[in-house]
Amino acid sequence: MPFFAAGHAASPRLDKEGGPFHVVPRPASGILTADFNFRPNDPMHARIQAPLGTGVPAYRDAWGLRHPGKPQPPTLGVHDKAQWPDEPFACDFIFVTEDLAQRVEDVVVNAETDASDHQPVLLSLRD
Repeated sequence: MPFFAAGHAASPRLDKEGGPFHVVPRPASGILTADFNFRPNDPMHARIQAPLGTGVPAYRDAWGLRHPGKPQPPTLGVHDKAQWPDEPFACDFIFVTEDLAQRVEDVVVNAETDASDHQPVLLSLRD
């Protein structure tokens, strides 16, 4: 599964540029964002945030970190009623690894634009 990529930090990859055995460090930190095709209450939302293993930071929903207890605004079906006639809902999420959680400054859903059937989600991190 793609969200286990943070586990790669434990096994450096080989880089041909420095020779066949040149070790290149891999970060455990990560940002995972996509149209996940599920709602916030779907079990997969919780599964993505499950522990990944010893020494590997788990992912956290950036919206929940910044706006605890407040549901994320809809990101699908807001303007495109021809394709999405039902009630709009959130399915575009940004997850950050736990070590980045303190750097989440803001998460914003742009509900105004109608450039796509999905609404953009913007993550701001502190330096």
